[in-house]
Amino acid sequence: MLKRICIIVAFFLLFMVGTVGCSLDKQSSAQSSNQIFVVQVAPPSMQTQLKAKEIDAFIAWEPFNAAAVKSGAGRYLVQSGQTWPNHPCCVLAAASSLTDQNVLQALVWANVKAIDFISNPANRNKLETYAEQFTGQSPQVVQEALQHIQYVEYPNATEFTRFYDDMLGNHLLTRTSADLGFANNQAFFANFMYKSVYDEVKSHLAQDPDWVPAPLPQSAKVRLGHLSQDLHELAQFVAEREGYYQKAGLIPGVNLTDRVYPNGVAAMQAFQNGEIDASYLGGAPATLKRVNDNIGIRIIGGANAEGSAIVVQSDSSITTVKELAGKTVAVPAVGTIQYFILGQAARQAGLKLVIK
Repeated sequence: MLKRICIIVAFFLLFMVGTVGCSLDKQSSAQSSNQIFVVQVAPPSMQTQLKAKEIDAFIAWEPFNAAAVKSGAGRYLVQSGQTWPNHPCCVLAAASSLTDQNVLQALVWANVKAIDFISNPANRNKLETYAEQFTGQSPQVVQEALQHIQYVEYPNATEFTRFYDDMLGNHLLTRTSADLGFANNQAFFANFMYKSVYDEVKSHLAQDPDWVPAPLPQSAKVRLGHLSQDLHELAQFVAEREGYYQKAGLIPGVNLTDRVYPNGVAAMQAFQNGEIDASYLGGAPATLKRVNDNIGIRIIGGANAEGSAIVVQSDSSITTVKELAGKTVAVPAVGTIQYFILGQAARQAGLKLVIK
């Protein structure tokens, strides 16, 4: 009798374990049906991982998207402009401690001149050569990549505030403008988007297109950062090659030092550590770190709008963002504009991001 009872109990336990296992499997399947799994990968490695099928997709800045597409490893799923038309992307920021108006004016003037050069169709051949030199990519890749980027002298303030509002609404911000000591959001953005220097430079150029700021003394040293091979920040390379920095008294290798970072989060960390005075970087990490970590920076210029994209394996059956559910997608880092855009695309498709 005891033996029969033991057998019955054993079968009951096996049944329960099997039932619980099926229930957990169903629950796990239900969860993954509305989740995109996010991993952090340096953009130069994304194409390799995509080709090896270690990731299902990635979102990066150009030219890494175009490089994957032109190599046959990937194809565009969606451009960031389709998710958020004319969204701001990279900017030129200066440390709040950089208060020398002449230095700020020199940096902004060089940036404006570089953007004007990039935007002039007469410079297209030279521009593509610069893009190849800056990124190390082929002519075919840079020609493809340049089609997806808008270069801007200063970001749209209205669109830029959406970073703050959306981050706040999706609980990405741990502080508010009030926590930083500002009376309201308007006061915060008046400080954060430091447009007065840009307006002054544009006013001078409107009166005289050949106007150049008074050259800075060599004692005015500037450490300028930018992201590695980021075609969005081509203005920095153009300003150097066309001699705009030098005309304003910032001589590369003398009183202008170039520093390279893997992504905008790293550039913001460099600001916090006092390693740089100014930098090109994404608007999303600039906003996120300015608020959450109270890193003192101000936006003094623009760089580009749009220009990121979600790229999937070339032989993938995925045709919509919704079909990324349960898939692994690489981003340069959490907190970058690419992570922000992926999150927005996911929400529009009824999905959410889960960091692996």
